[in-house]
Amino acid sequence: FDMRIDWVCLLIVLAEVLGSINPRPPWKEKAKFARWLVHESTFAVVATISDHLHGVPFPHLLSVSDSTGRGECTGQVYVYFADIMALASDLRRNQTVTFGFFEAGTGADPYR
Repeated sequence: FDMRIDWVCLLIVLAEVLGSINPRPPWKEKAKFARWLVHESTFAVVATISDHLHGVPFPHLLSVSDSTGRGECTGQVYVYFADIMALASDLRRNQTVTFGFFEAGTGADPYR
């Protein structure tokens, strides 16, 4: 039982350390904040012009990344989705998309 508590404490400490690798910049530094937000996000909303709803805008919640690791940032957003999703047919018909990234998904404390 004591061994489990030690592991839990270690994991909490590691999460705090890893979370501070890329500290949150002030929101007034808009470009830096936007890059940080994209880098720290693991999901985003991607809205498309729907094929299956005859042109009505439709949001999709997707897994995203901008690199292969926590410390590096490529500046390119990678989106992961299956070809069977409605998003695939939407994009085949119209490549217009809107991305939404949200700080709530990063685990960062906006009041820190």
